[in-house]
Amino acid sequence: MLFDNFTQTIIPLQSINYINEYFKISKPLSPELIKSIKQYGVLESVILVEGNGCFIPVCGHNRMLASIQTGLDHVPAKIINELSEDDFKAIITLKLYNNLTGTIGKLKSLYILKEYFKINKKQLIAIAHELSVPDALIETTSLKKIIGLPSRLMNYIDSKNIPFKFIMPILRLSDESIQLVDAITNVCQLRVNYFRDIVVMIEDICRNQQYESVLKKITVLINKENITDDEIYRNIYMLRYPQYSEYVEKINYLKNKFLSYGLKIEVPEYLEGNVVNIIIQVKKNEVVHPLLQQDREILALVQSIVALL
Repeated sequence: MLFDNFTQTIIPLQSINYINEYFKISKPLSPELIKSIKQYGVLESVILVEGNGCFIPVCGHNRMLASIQTGLDHVPAKIINELSEDDFKAIITLKLYNNLTGTIGKLKSLYILKEYFKINKKQLIAIAHELSVPDALIETTSLKKIIGLPSRLMNYIDSKNIPFKFIMPILRLSDESIQLVDAITNVCQLRVNYFRDIVVMIEDICRNQQYESVLKKITVLINKENITDDEIYRNIYMLRYPQYSEYVEKINYLKNKFLSYGLKIEVPEYLEGNVVNIIIQVKKNEVVHPLLQQDREILALVQSIVALL
């Protein structure tokens, strides 16, 4: 347990500046924690430091938020005089052990160690490597931009455990584009692979001369009611690759042609891959397709399968 040598006391939530999340490195508040606190109360003390006439949380932010949502007005707490570098490192270790910190939390930990505790670059790199953070993300400008992302977007990244390599393209986006990505993650349950591709496609679109008009189209799209991540991805894909719409039109024409011959065609989504499936439907007690009748051995195999129906 952290801070075992400090006495637990009960503190009113109104005395705590719980919206101060400078030291928060946990993942977003989970429904499981809310349920637990509603049933059992807060079992582990939050850690606070006193400053400017109120208490500032350094560990236990989610426990306080869950307490508020469940109607509690007091929390068990331990008050420390100041937060040392070793204390904060111990908090990081505990969060990692309990899988309570995600991609953003790890990067924010590095930022706090660098900016608040003033550790040197060699120490920072060593800790970053322990957290599996790539060197490109530990520069001050990168860390500042990441922890300055919209809160909803940071919560999405942390809750989905978005890998560090998917964070890199975000750093290259303009503020307007970041706001757009933030809005997209908020309108539907966006899958991780879609998130990665959408960020890269929006980055590519930013280089286009029609950048502003395209972004407006995406904004209109995500404001549609009950929009799905499939629809969002497909439409952004078509904006990024305008020729794709022409290909889809040709493919649909060819599909209908094949259907007129009793054949069904399956083309890889977004034309990825190098295989097209041609499906011949066979129904019991009906004449098989002429193509199957051209080879007696294949025809016999087909008839054997159909006979089992």
